[in-house]
Amino acid sequence: MRPSHETISHPDSALRFLHFEVDRFANPLHRHAHWELTWVRHGHGTRQVGGACHRFGPGDLVLLGPDVPHTWISDGSAAGTRPTASVIQFPASLLHTPALPELADTAALAARARHGLAVRGACARQVRAAMERMRTAGRVARLALLMEILAALAAGGSELETIAQEASGGARGLTAVLDWIQANLGHPLRVEQAAAHAHVTAGAFSRYFRRETGRTFTEYVNTARCLLARRLLLETDKPVALIAGECGFATLSNFNQQFRRREGCTPSAVRAARRP
Repeated sequence: MRPSHETISHPDSALRFLHFEVDRFANPLHRHAHWELTWVRHGHGTRQVGGACHRFGPGDLVLLGPDVPHTWISDGSAAGTRPTASVIQFPASLLHTPALPELADTAALAARARHGLAVRGACARQVRAAMERMRTAGRVARLALLMEILAALAAGGSELETIAQEASGGARGLTAVLDWIQANLGHPLRVEQAAAHAHVTAGAFSRYFRRETGRTFTEYVNTARCLLARRLLLETDKPVALIAGECGFATLSNFNQQFRRREGCTPSAVRAARRP
């Protein structure tokens, strides 16, 4: 499945700052023309940036350049703090503002961010502190804090780790497999088929897939199927049994079991909750 395109608009400010708490991170893979800096305050799961899938946890801080496909997917429901994140988004044109020639110093950062950057160490602590101050800052103060963040990132050096290595054949192979999974969720999917797409043996593929995504192939597929099912339950009036089949579950009982394991409730409960 190709990443969807998101249009971001904030006509009254140079940047958009978001702080939100949700039941789970579950956006589909998407891309947009803005830069994005995402700080996961609470939550665990798997993030995909380009063709690279990695585990994330509290404190995860990622910088993305424009048009980098990305998504964060939470693990199954669990008791405790709800997933929470702070996000900064701003247009690429901001870094080329004629009145701010100093921002030319971010050129190297822009080149690196095309593949996504995980921010670590002292740089991450400095950036997170500035993002925390953004929560209560006014518009002018937020713009000043963005400049502070960009300066810290531009000087981050080795504390900025490239996420999606463009030259990595493994990353390209994983991207192809993830696209194949999304396009075929309604059909039986076997690890041997996925391994063939990646041009490796089934055993080697299974080890690589678990290392990169933090899940077995079967776990990943069932999670993707449940995410699709949740969207269909909320956005359509299709019967639950029909949705189960369209999402690749052979029996309604297996659908209910897998869905409850990840969502903490039955598909019928999700359908009922959407009604006033």
